[in-house]
Amino acid sequence: MHQLPTTATRPSTQASERAVTGEVQVPTVHQQLDASHRTWCETPSCDTREDGNVEHAGTATTITIADAATVYGLPLQVTVQLCQDPDYSAPSLHLTSADGEGTALNADAVAQAAAQAEALAAELRRRHRQMTGTSVLTDAQRTLTLDEGLGSHRTTPIESTLRDISCDTDYPDDPWLSAEMVITDYRPQAHGRRTKIWLRTGAETAELTPQEARQAVAAAREFAPRLEALIALAEESSAGDFEGDPEIAAADREAEDRRIKAITEGRA
Repeated sequence: MHQLPTTATRPSTQASERAVTGEVQVPTVHQQLDASHRTWCETPSCDTREDGNVEHAGTATTITIADAATVYGLPLQVTVQLCQDPDYSAPSLHLTSADGEGTALNADAVAQAAAQAEALAAELRRRHRQMTGTSVLTDAQRTLTLDEGLGSHRTTPIESTLRDISCDTDYPDDPWLSAEMVITDYRPQAHGRRTKIWLRTGAETAELTPQEARQAVAAAREFAPRLEALIALAEESSAGDFEGDPEIAAADREAEDRRIKAITEGRA
């Protein structure tokens, strides 16, 4: 068995066969995989067994969640590494803590763990604000003021640091994203009271209920990894990008002008 290139040892065979649900991954068909490496392999980390089959291993990445100076005992960290045993038809992701304890996740479990990690990160940020008495919002962004023209109470908008990226924007200094809370309570006994999140993307505004705004946040989180994957694909393609030759471009325009002129004169 190969060893993870960290201070932690590789999870035991039993741990490697457990998915996050606690179920054992048992292949339906015993499949001997060929010895060619996977696209994600870190070749020096792969081991060739006596029977010629290869135990594939990708790059081991250690993420330190909290160093030893801020916690008791060992640092809070996790090492992730993609591996594939030749007796299994699909790879698994190994998660190992600083003390060597670990488990292995199948593809479905990795997706579930990633979603739960996002939820954990949001909860940690919330608890940190409780511990420190701080807020991600300024006083103005949490305080309602009366907009007499609108007849509603509004907070100061929160804004993205990125400015408007629309191709044909007339307001390049406006934020790409902004949002504010708006409470409409004019003569509430007659017309009721409504709380909305006004979410702006460039010049467009969506008036959302708090529930709809949460759905928008969830959709953005779901969209982000696919956008990152698309960006990575574009980065690979952009390696072949280049600027055209101005002289050739000018000659091409002149030839196109002559062609259009000939067609126009032919119709006259």
